[in-house]
Amino acid sequence: MLGPTGGPYHHPLPPNPVPYHDQVPTTSHPSWHTASYSGLPTPPYHPYPPPQAQPPPNYPPMPPQQHPPHLQMTSHQPQMTQLLTQQQLQQQQQIQQNQQQSSAYSSPSHAPSTPIQNQKARTEQWVQSWPYAQSPAPSVAPSVMSYHQNDDRMSMLSVNTSMTNQFPDSQRCFSSNGSTCENVNPEMAQTNWAQGAEQAIIEWFNTKDPQRKFNMAMTIREWVKRDKMVQVDPAQLPGCIQRLLLIIHDGMKPLQIQVPPNYYPQLWCYLLDVLNRLTSYRITIPNIHQIVQLFEPKGNQQYEFRDLICNAMQPTLVCAKQVFDILENIIKCLNNPKYDKLRSDFARSLKFEKMIGALLGLLSQQIPPSQINPTILVVLRFIISKDAVLKNCLIWGPDRQRDQVPPQSILMLLKGILMRSEHMLRNSQNANFPDQESMNRNFQEMSLLAQVVTRAFDLLNLLMHDSNAIDGFVKVDGIQLIYTIINYPISNVVRSGFKLLLQVSDSRSLCLTNLKEPLPFIMQRLRDSLMNGEDDIVYSGTGFLSNVVAHKLPVKELAIAKGAIPLLCDVIMRSTPLSDFAEASKKKLACGIVCNSLRAMNNFLMMWIPMQNGQRMPIGEYEQQQVRRFIEEVLKRLMTCLSMDSFDVVPLMELRSTILRFFFLVSRTPSMPADIFFGVTDDFKRKNLVGHIAIALSWADGQKTNEKIKDTRQQLIERAFSLLVRLIEQYDEVQVAHSLYTISCPLNMLNNEQMKPQFILNVLRVCDRILEHSPMLANGWSIYSSTVEMFKNHSNPDIARTASSLLARFPIGDSAMDEGILHTSEFTEL
Repeated sequence: MLGPTGGPYHHPLPPNPVPYHDQVPTTSHPSWHTASYSGLPTPPYHPYPPPQAQPPPNYPPMPPQQHPPHLQMTSHQPQMTQLLTQQQLQQQQQIQQNQQQSSAYSSPSHAPSTPIQNQKARTEQWVQSWPYAQSPAPSVAPSVMSYHQNDDRMSMLSVNTSMTNQFPDSQRCFSSNGSTCENVNPEMAQTNWAQGAEQAIIEWFNTKDPQRKFNMAMTIREWVKRDKMVQVDPAQLPGCIQRLLLIIHDGMKPLQIQVPPNYYPQLWCYLLDVLNRLTSYRITIPNIHQIVQLFEPKGNQQYEFRDLICNAMQPTLVCAKQVFDILENIIKCLNNPKYDKLRSDFARSLKFEKMIGALLGLLSQQIPPSQINPTILVVLRFIISKDAVLKNCLIWGPDRQRDQVPPQSILMLLKGILMRSEHMLRNSQNANFPDQESMNRNFQEMSLLAQVVTRAFDLLNLLMHDSNAIDGFVKVDGIQLIYTIINYPISNVVRSGFKLLLQVSDSRSLCLTNLKEPLPFIMQRLRDSLMNGEDDIVYSGTGFLSNVVAHKLPVKELAIAKGAIPLLCDVIMRSTPLSDFAEASKKKLACGIVCNSLRAMNNFLMMWIPMQNGQRMPIGEYEQQQVRRFIEEVLKRLMTCLSMDSFDVVPLMELRSTILRFFFLVSRTPSMPADIFFGVTDDFKRKNLVGHIAIALSWADGQKTNEKIKDTRQQLIERAFSLLVRLIEQYDEVQVAHSLYTISCPLNMLNNEQMKPQFILNVLRVCDRILEHSPMLANGWSIYSSTVEMFKNHSNPDIARTASSLLARFPIGDSAMDEGILHTSEFTEL
């Protein structure tokens, strides 16, 4: 049984069940035997085998019907006929005779436009055709039919219930208006479908007749559609799914006998619809592993399912959409982390030459982008994910040279799709639509086109896995193509385009690209996204800007001339304070936006900082005013970020390290006043910059070291001491020393054997200056005198000299403290 034995929808089969091919419906209309399915041709099908001779049906006579009032002759008719010519009178009489003849056999509202004899002949021929006569539920009683106007299709009016009483009264429902029309009880119809599907599942592999298999597939599909597998016993559900999968696999195989050309597409539609529903019903998703196993290679088996399903991908077939719906449903289901292994197995099953060739063939230039199924790009992205060898093969082909992208590369294929898509978007934007229907049709087409462009960008983003691939994309005018497409205000397209821009922004070939047009436009789109609150686009845009201005001086000058510094200031002001964001994900994204903005500013500041040989680019008055205004507006916000409560260690560690790097470069920039470091305090803790640096330093030292934050933590500590040394040497060391009065001794950070010499020197210098202006701290810090003793004879003369100066500030005799105490001291937060 397909389901539980109880309930109104499932009853055990009778002791002598009616054979599948002898089941009798309660209506003789042929449409009862054919489950409706959009996209399939309507009956009659091509006869196979040759039609058998059937006696013509004898329709029961019907009583003559009265003419409707609008067809009856009135008293004014003789007067009107006198005004007509003899020829016109004959034509009118002929029309009236035709109306009288048609009224005896059809509804007045469906008068035939062709002679009844021809329509009757076509109807009898259709009824006697092979699909109707060989139906698993043949008709047993003629029905009264009405002709449709202009064709020979039939619609049911009534049924002779005395001849079709195949079910007891409890299973039948009668019309409430007292007519003789009868229908099957919907609840019992559900049971009939379940019983028919069960019989079809049992007899499938014992049947060689293609038409019977076709009807079985229709029955199974209709049952799955109606029942949704809900009534199946949960204990029997895996076995039921497995039997359905075996039937689907068998039905996709070619038959040994010849069948009509449209047989396979129609059969595949029913079978693949069943598989599509199995991948989408919530009750069957826990058994997704059975469907994944269906795609696995079976060794030397002649007809593997993964090979057969490639045959159904042809764009001319209706079932092609079902194939991609199935693949997309499986991929979405396997995105769950608990299916990681199953996801890898499914990707491995799809990774074979015929599948990849079929997918790439569907992206050819002969297909308009609006007719491309977006799922094709999703499946390709799923297959090549985490496979660098396959990515290189698709990009470069068999050639090992990586200096030029070959014409058959997937990059060129996607570029062609994007270029044709941009052409369609431009035409749609400039088009004038005559009516609302045309406008709606264009809207649907552009929505599908936007999905194609978005997923093409996502696939390109995945293909940019190394510097060679990125350079190859940039060399084929990839930047120009992206900025042209994101000109159209489609949010998903703009979002994916900016992600791709960020991915290719550190290309070596970008220095050879003319950015006079793309860069100002990208900055304007960044402003628009900032005003619209599109934080993900702002993140990608600021990341692109920080990378693109990193090396080439003309690009930096172009960005500054187009207002990059005020733009970055607005971005930081809108992304801070971080406490305004309630969700942790929003705070994390804001940290990334501020980091990208500060990195871009750092690249600008590097232009005006003197190099080791003393040469530097002079800073102009306009640029100097912009930098000062930037610092004045964001200084308090950045200080707050250094000392705010921790919410997520990894992004906050990166943000604080970037802020310290920014302040260090500002301190080295000429013409920057000292009051920006000491004269400004925040509105919460009332501390200047040095006080916030001390808090960030204590916070970083107190974090537990792990692989995620190990390098960033050490980088933050090194940048903090570099900035403190810079403030001590170039500005006011007294204020720095007094601001660090309550800090715990930094000498406990010198217990790592892999420390950089510059970091050791900076720590010793800061400690020496603090003890110089606060000698009362020497007694507490003297427990680290043994650590300082190790650097007294260091090979670096600056380290040795600073260590000796620091030892002289410790009390005499305290250098013999127990070595174990050196490693027990911890930083205490202010």
